[in-house]
Amino acid sequence: MQQEGEPLAGYLTFVSNAPSPMGGISSDHYAPRHLLSFASALQRQDGRCWGNVTEIAAAIATEREFRCPAKIIQADPRCGAALLDGHEARLAKTNPHAEIVQYRDSGHIPHFTVAFEHRFIGDLEAFVSKVAPT
Repeated sequence: MQQEGEPLAGYLTFVSNAPSPMGGISSDHYAPRHLLSFASALQRQDGRCWGNVTEIAAAIATEREFRCPAKIIQADPRCGAALLDGHEARLAKTNPHAEIVQYRDSGHIPHFTVAFEHRFIGDLEAFVSKVAPT
């Protein structure tokens, strides 16, 4: 699409009608503002950025504990989660103080998903309230 100079409207149509691992198409689950954001990002993204993403991800040290408070939102592995089943156990072993919250039936970006947006905001506000200096 980039090589053809596709306008933003074409990208918006593409992302809106893309199949979703949560069932249906993306526009069934994401608010219009998030779909527009996805479309705009795809239109502007340099594809060369993805050339060595596997090597970069593999180089991230996972055996060290986080140095700050952490709350991990785990989307549903059946719906396109980045943190898959079993990963949370390794993360919890290395980071026993990190809180891991599972969002069943949520796709990769629960904070953009209409069904999970309010829950995510509530979890984020509770985390910030807990760790913010008083």
